[in-house]
Amino acid sequence: MKNKLKMLFAYFRAFKAETITSVYSMEWTYIEERGRFYMHSSDKYIKPQELIINVIDELIDLESYKNQFNKYNNYDSDEYWYLEITIKPFENRIIFESECKYEKTENFDKELKLVDLNKTNQKFITEVMEESELHKIEMSFYGRWGDGEVVAIEFDNRSKQFTNDMPFWLVVNNIVENLEGNYWNDQEGIDGEITIIGDDVYIEYKKHYTELDSTNLKLIITPDNVKEK
Repeated sequence: MKNKLKMLFAYFRAFKAETITSVYSMEWTYIEERGRFYMHSSDKYIKPQELIINVIDELIDLESYKNQFNKYNNYDSDEYWYLEITIKPFENRIIFESECKYEKTENFDKELKLVDLNKTNQKFITEVMEESELHKIEMSFYGRWGDGEVVAIEFDNRSKQFTNDMPFWLVVNNIVENLEGNYWNDQEGIDGEITIIGDDVYIEYKKHYTELDSTNLKLIITPDNVKEK
């Protein structure tokens, strides 16, 4: 592998470029799509010979380096990620860095009125509060990947259990749709707390989403430290 890497650097030195970069799309430790190679000094793209591409593929496929990728990458949100390749031919260095998706959250604290809900849900809440002489209804909920549920219901700070909590889920769905649209529980979704007091509806919730971000991977490979397997 050492001699192959020397050949790679010699090949790129012929282009008189200080830095060449590319980005590969990856699935786990497998190459999904090879990116183009960009020469920064001349602002041009090149297509390296297949022999050179094979050397890079071999490096990526070495068990020692795959272990490094797995150590730094986050696969919780997505098995697809991006391998950033920087080649410094005059310094005899190739650098591997990576970007992958991380789940992040935004916190919200909003208010609605009971009249903002549809007539069916308005009537249901009004009847529950009047029949039980309630001051307050609280509901904890989550919605994710097209599913969701009400995980806890309290009447005036007393926990309540229902064999059929679907009417409460319809209320939750109606409230969150008013704030986040019809597809609020698609993908990473939302979880939170809803409090209804009289005609006022208070909701505190976390909106989950994924975003590409750099990892801490910075793998520098030279002819002197390159692994053989």
